[in-house]
Amino acid sequence: MCDTTLFEYDFRERLPALARLTGASQYHLASTCWVGGHERAAVEGEYHSSEEYLEAWHELTGTALTRDQWQQARAAAMGPMQGAIDALSRVASRGTVSLLSNNPVPFRDSLPLLAPDVSEILQGNDLTSAVLGASKPERRGVHESPEQVRGAPGERDPDR
Repeated sequence: MCDTTLFEYDFRERLPALARLTGASQYHLASTCWVGGHERAAVEGEYHSSEEYLEAWHELTGTALTRDQWQQARAAAMGPMQGAIDALSRVASRGTVSLLSNNPVPFRDSLPLLAPDVSEILQGNDLTSAVLGASKPERRGVHESPEQVRGAPGERDPDR
């Protein structure tokens, strides 16, 4: 998890930022991307790269959105929950930790920029529903995630 676990997330900040960056109205973006299903499809793994996601965005909205703009809008909507991040760091000092979040591929690609401290703690063990092709709480995504992470349950890495 990331949103509401490690970070506060406020869509009411993200949508206006996207509108400002793309020149489209908030209504247009909300109706084409969220109500229209683009974000749900992205979270469920329909787009396998940030480039595919951004191309689909352009087709649906008629606006251009760069990865940098996506990151700016996402960052505007995020605020760290420092106590939770500190707890994650303490747990990581005892073994492998991972992140499983309902997010599209651009989130995973952007994690080192959006949350460098969390990215460093996770050491690459950041999974998104888009990569797994199933969003939580769908069992398939939750059951497949340990197989994707170094140090899956039952395994120990004595060097960490």
